[in-house]
Amino acid sequence: MEQPSTVGWNALTMEGGAAGAYTGKAALCRCRPSKADLVAAAHRTGPQWIGEIPDGGSIREHLHLPCVRTPDAVHSSAGQALRWLLHECDHAHPDRFREVVWSGPRGAAWHLIRGLALRGIERGGVWSDASSPFVVDVIPATLMYRTMMCGSE
Repeated sequence: MEQPSTVGWNALTMEGGAAGAYTGKAALCRCRPSKADLVAAAHRTGPQWIGEIPDGGSIREHLHLPCVRTPDAVHSSAGQALRWLLHECDHAHPDRFREVVWSGPRGAAWHLIRGLALRGIERGGVWSDASSPFVVDVIPATLMYRTMMCGSE
C-alpha cells in the first residue's frame, strides 16, 4: 500500500487505502477497522529495512553494512511512510505508533545490531557488555537521526 508514503498520516483515508490495496472499503474495514490499524499492518508487512548481514570478516565490516544501507531504507517508500508517521502521528494513538515503529524498522535494526554485537563478543573482538539495550540502540538511533533530521548520510 503506497498511500502512507505519498500522502502522510493526516491525509490518509480508508478509501485511499482500499484503492491502493485493490479492494473495497468494507473489506478493508473488516480486517483493519481504523486508520491506525491500517498503518500498523502496512509497516509490519513492509520490506526489510536493512536485510541480512553475512557472517564473515570483522565486526567492524559487519557494523558498517547497516550504516551504508540505512539511508536507502529511510529514503524508500516504507521509509517515507515512517517519516510521515513520526512527524504527523495522531496524538490519540501514541502507543499504537510506538508499537509500529518498534515492531517494524526500529525492532529489526535493534535485533540485527544486537546479533552483530553478540557475534563480536563470541569472537572476542567486542567488550562483553556491548549487547546491552542502551549500546545496541546507539547505532540505529544515530543512523535514523542523521538520515531523517540532518539529511546526512
